[in-house]
Amino acid sequence: MNISKKNVLIISASLMGILVLWLGLSFYSVGKIASELDLMVSQSDPKSSFRFKNLQHQPGFLSSKGDVLVTFVDKYGDADISDPNTPWMQVQYEMSHLILPTSLAKFEWKLQPQLKDKANFDEIFPKDFALTGEGAIGLGGSYSSTFLLPAFEITKSDSLLNVASTQGFVKSAEKFFQFNMTNDKINYRGSNQSLQLDSLSLSMEMTNTQKGIGSSGIAVQKISTSSATLEGLKIAAESVVSQQKLDVRLTQSLLKASFMNQTLSNLQADWIVGGLHDQSTDKLFQIMDETQGFRSKTAEEDQLMRQAIKVIFLNGWKLGLSKLTAETEGGNVQGQLILELEPDAGGQLNFEKNLKLNGEFKINGKLLTAEQQDMLVKLGMAVKTTEGLQATVNLAQGKLKLNGKDNESVGVQAELRKEQTLFEAFLSGSSSEKNLGSSPVVPEIEIEGEEGSQEPSSPPAVAPPEKSAE
Repeated sequence: MNISKKNVLIISASLMGILVLWLGLSFYSVGKIASELDLMVSQSDPKSSFRFKNLQHQPGFLSSKGDVLVTFVDKYGDADISDPNTPWMQVQYEMSHLILPTSLAKFEWKLQPQLKDKANFDEIFPKDFALTGEGAIGLGGSYSSTFLLPAFEITKSDSLLNVASTQGFVKSAEKFFQFNMTNDKINYRGSNQSLQLDSLSLSMEMTNTQKGIGSSGIAVQKISTSSATLEGLKIAAESVVSQQKLDVRLTQSLLKASFMNQTLSNLQADWIVGGLHDQSTDKLFQIMDETQGFRSKTAEEDQLMRQAIKVIFLNGWKLGLSKLTAETEGGNVQGQLILELEPDAGGQLNFEKNLKLNGEFKINGKLLTAEQQDMLVKLGMAVKTTEGLQATVNLAQGKLKLNGKDNESVGVQAELRKEQTLFEAFLSGSSSEKNLGSSPVVPEIEIEGEEGSQEPSSPPAVAPPEKSAE
């Protein structure tokens, strides 16, 4: 096929135009990133725990390099970085601004002590010890990077710390955050004690950082000390939103534990804080971020905080231990204990009517001696079963039952009314949150007998929550 000179010129011009545009955009990113770095240092994000200073940026044609000092602060504290004792670390970086199909720029970085602290640092860690990584800026503005901390050893006259290399990955976007870290072995010996961690891993994936929605976990294959051994330790947390309700779950599990010739296996504890009104929980988190952890609220913010808490209680919640299991050579333990506040159909707080408690624990086998079992039964804390012992607790409509038997229900009802009086005083602003949980001053309730009691006047009604838009 013959291609005319005219077509060749058109194709060449088009390719040249694309090349010029590509290089132009890449060159534009040099200035854009420089501006972003200047803004990061001059105007720190108040919601961030990092502060920067002394930026030394050197832009080039399609690359740049530089360094900046960084420190970590308590974002809910005063975040005073003028203190001369504030520890600062130096980040050195090199960037390639050539735009690729998957990234706007690529970079390498190194974190180590600033020059004036390096001599003291080298006395503890190996020479030129640093945290390093390689990353990229995505086309949508996301940031991702690997990181590597080399293995090191710290030796003193009476102790030894040996840490294998640590590696991981981090990614951050507008509302997304991901973090993974692994370490094969951490070993400490000293003061006649020893501690070794095998296969440590940390992970986090937040799909919505503003709402705190996502999952995280920590796992250790084996923990060995001078007196105990733990195997298969895992702790996992998850928060999800469904039908405008927020549920937070925490699971703790342990495959095996050995201590003083005793063995515990297949331990699992599931905890839950659930049924929280999603929009009101978001509002509380927003106020917390803007008020240094509720420590510096305006009068309006204080009122909004109390309103959000009120709506959460009006819509109900539940919390507690949803599952407990454990095994030993002599038997096993099973149990659960959940406290729940049901939403009120009339849109009013009523602890006596809507607060529920349900719990059950079973001890099977020979975990307890016969004398210990008899003592628990005699005290009314448990009842005997064919497998061992069982204990139950139930609270509903202000009536408390232990192991199926009524237990001081009138006193429980009086206490629930007292707690509601105090809580409503807090919601109205007439009582500080610092006093929440202390004994309120309320009229004494005259109890005439089991069948009837003189109840105090009903607490003031509160408005039901507004129905949120889908």
